Amino acid sequence: MADYTTDKRGDIGSMVREASMYSMANMLKLLAKKSKSSPDYPVKISSETVSRCVCLILQQLVEKIDRTRLIAGSILQDLVDNSLSDLPSFAGVEKVKEIFNKENIQKLLQAEQDRLENNFSLSEEMKGKNFASISTQQTTFEDVNLANMEGFVYYWNLPHCVYPTIIPLLKAPEFSYYIVTFLFFTLS
Repeated sequence: MADYTTDKRGDIGSMVREASMYSMANMLKLLAKKSKSSPDYPVKISSETVSRCVCLILQQLVEKIDRTRLIAGSILQDLVDNSLSDLPSFAGVEKVKEIFNKENIQKLLQAEQDRLENNFSLSEEMKGKNFASISTQQTTFEDVNLANMEGFVYYWNLPHCVYPTIIPLLKAPEFSYYIVTFLFFTLS
């Protein structure tokens, strides 16, 4: 997670960090599933390991590369929605759940939708449309009920959406070091 290697191909370290995040998430999800279905499963994961994985992914959430932030936020969102409750609890888990849970993500999405509608002059036919749900089959916007969005990923790639969302985590000492360190690294 600390690979910032660049060469003639560009920032290849980001590919390593992104693959590491996927690997950590898959490991956590697999262990959560196994421990839930089989309490006698011989491989156990400690709360410190879960905490360290979450902290390392949070670090990448303040990364300057949009794609890396999108992956980090998506992974945290997925872990909270599907696996975190089956893993050992750790300090600050409630704060992570509070930010990355589906209901909060839907509120954030609605706030961003409202911001877009208020800041841009829209034709009457476009008002009320959900800009976050662009169809992959066509290039028009679809009207989608936000309450029924399964598997939606928030705008983790947009700095103006990410940074205000994770500010409450700075109050938690277990996360602040990782976030502040990489914020300074990102801003420098």
